[in-house]
Amino acid sequence: MSAHEIASQNAGLPVGERASWSLPRAPSVLIVSDVRLVREGIAQALGEDGTLLVIGTAAPDVADQAVARFTPDVALVDMRMPGALEIARALRFAGAAPVVVALGVAESDSALLACAQAGVAGFVACGATTAEVAKAVQSAVRGELVCTPRMAGILLNRIGAMASVPDGLSNPDALTLREHEIAGLIGDGLSNKQIALALGIRNATVKNHVHNILGKLRLTRRSQVGAWLRRLPGVDGSQVRHHPRTAFAVDQTATA
Repeated sequence: MSAHEIASQNAGLPVGERASWSLPRAPSVLIVSDVRLVREGIAQALGEDGTLLVIGTAAPDVADQAVARFTPDVALVDMRMPGALEIARALRFAGAAPVVVALGVAESDSALLACAQAGVAGFVACGATTAEVAKAVQSAVRGELVCTPRMAGILLNRIGAMASVPDGLSNPDALTLREHEIAGLIGDGLSNKQIALALGIRNATVKNHVHNILGKLRLTRRSQVGAWLRRLPGVDGSQVRHHPRTAFAVDQTATA
């Protein structure tokens, strides 16, 4: 089925396209990307692979609607789009709760850990083939993790490093200067948008830093950052962003 045919069978979503064929016992997949050509191309490739049922594609702003309407087994989320982690997390914990597989993941510690914390159940590297994507989706449905050997090594090393740190005593030196600065602003109660305005950087950049901070500190919610700051020896939440070792002043412009 061509991308044009998929688009012609739109089920009513403004930017979602639904396919009409069915495969017995095949995992159903929704593809989420902010680039229509990308999501249609992936849908066509996976459809031709024949091992998955691609029930639809959606742009990120209607992904939750598409999940509610199509109830896919798996949401295949393009991690190269802005706000991809937030979208993955929202879909993973939505009412329909599909398994989320991350597509186009950078093979780095921070990217993989951030995906894992967002509830991602499978990782597909940027250079993966159609067959590898299909295998990752099928494995995720079975509760198995398929990823490249490099990704597996990164995840294991990261888990080992985290396990070696006693609970609640994550090393503050693991954060970069910018991460310390943003952590301090989070502790002051600023939202991502307010932090972006204060530092003169993009909101998406702040979101990425927040995910990295949570991963390095072994935290699950931004609301926990303030408590972590208050436990630092000799530093309280209001002092961190002005601490001589860890931060710039809020009104100072610095490179993200």
